[in-house]
Amino acid sequence: MKSLLKIIILFSITTTLQAGGFALSGVGSRAIGMAGAFRSVSDDWTAIFWNPAGLTQTGYSINLSGIFITPYASLEPNTGILGYDGPYTMRYKVSAKKQNFIIPSFGLITPYEIKEGRLAFGFFVPFGLGSKWDLYDFPMGYYNTEDTTFTPPEMEKYDWQSDIKVFAFYMGISKRFGKASLGLSFGPVLTQIYMRRVSFVDPATMEPEATQLPLQYRLFPIDTELDGSGWSLGVTFGVLYDISEKLRLGASVRYYTRTSLDGTASLKLYFPKNDYIASQLDTTQAFLFSGEVATGSGDVSTHITLPVNAGVGISYSPIPNLTLAFDVDYTRWSSFDKIPLEFKDLVLAIGGFVPIDTVEADTLIEEWSNSLRYSFGVEYRIIPRLVLRGGVYYDESPVPDTTITPLIPDIGNKIGVNAGFTYDIAPNLSITMNYEYVRAKDRDAERTSDYSYESHYFAGKYSMKVHAAGIGIEYKF
Repeated sequence: MKSLLKIIILFSITTTLQAGGFALSGVGSRAIGMAGAFRSVSDDWTAIFWNPAGLTQTGYSINLSGIFITPYASLEPNTGILGYDGPYTMRYKVSAKKQNFIIPSFGLITPYEIKEGRLAFGFFVPFGLGSKWDLYDFPMGYYNTEDTTFTPPEMEKYDWQSDIKVFAFYMGISKRFGKASLGLSFGPVLTQIYMRRVSFVDPATMEPEATQLPLQYRLFPIDTELDGSGWSLGVTFGVLYDISEKLRLGASVRYYTRTSLDGTASLKLYFPKNDYIASQLDTTQAFLFSGEVATGSGDVSTHITLPVNAGVGISYSPIPNLTLAFDVDYTRWSSFDKIPLEFKDLVLAIGGFVPIDTVEADTLIEEWSNSLRYSFGVEYRIIPRLVLRGGVYYDESPVPDTTITPLIPDIGNKIGVNAGFTYDIAPNLSITMNYEYVRAKDRDAERTSDYSYESHYFAGKYSMKVHAAGIGIEYKF
């Protein structure tokens, strides 16, 4: 049972780290309004994220913005596992709980210069989001007893949950050299991860004769929670080059050092209740059908590396007040490869004193792929105080069918359509707003002939779309 429990917990942590390609659309209402085609534009505070070389084009200002994201996801399970789907639960389609995520950001471009280079500070969220699902129900007959004093235990309604947040606190500096500008931004990055999901134990691993049990007792559910956080350092390097007055090239690379995550892992193993079967077993085996809940908690530590991101963009202004921009963006999601996990004092026990198993350490093998994103944006100042913009992007998913689960917001290749505007309320005060619609390609992760509760994906048909709106306020001194 020991090795099996390791697999269960490792699989649980896998789904947390796989909460998408979990990168957000970008930073800043204006840049997102142009679908992220911003590397060669980068003339506001968000240059600290997109391309710090663009800070040479900015002036002293303070900026505050927020993005409001509402994802919609649904799943038709096809696991063949009782509790998820099948003749007992008759589950056909499940929708994730509707949630509204607020993603804040802040920027300050200072009046100070270091060796004629512009200095800026920013706070933003490059990765995030999560999901909540009510996916598991105890199979019919799982608790079968004539004991009127027995109350079946309750499991958390949203038994699959993920919540991933990555906060970046950056300082940026840039300097111009003739037609070229160079920029550097860097700072501490905080990663926070919370995950909850249901896995299973096969009782036959504890008692071989359990293979003869009725179908509803062939798998015992384990409710697993993980909560952890850790710090790393992020660095972005960028360059801009003015080919002519109308044409500009931009390129940047974002890099993160390894993140050491420390936190806690908690487990609850729900044993079924069946008086007759328990009466046929000796006292060392009867606990398997006692209706007890075995619990355990302990420390867990691991390390991950947020993916390197690199891209190049070009912008063109064919007429005054009109800008066309195009970006190609590469993300090295394959950095999620081998993830070592270490557990401390994680003992699964009944009543806190009857030990069932101990979990120690293992290594997880991932199968993520690198991905590309293509963005096109347009911006036009239609009147002196009003700028309109729009854009579209195509973003590849790095997650293969072999590792997809409901905890992944990014279920497939997606298209994002964006629109927005900036209005100058006063000569030194402006407001920017944007709207974004994202639609992912539906995915059918089919159940293979060897699919089981130990498989590293959740078989079913996935669907997802996202509505998002952003607002930003800028005050120039």
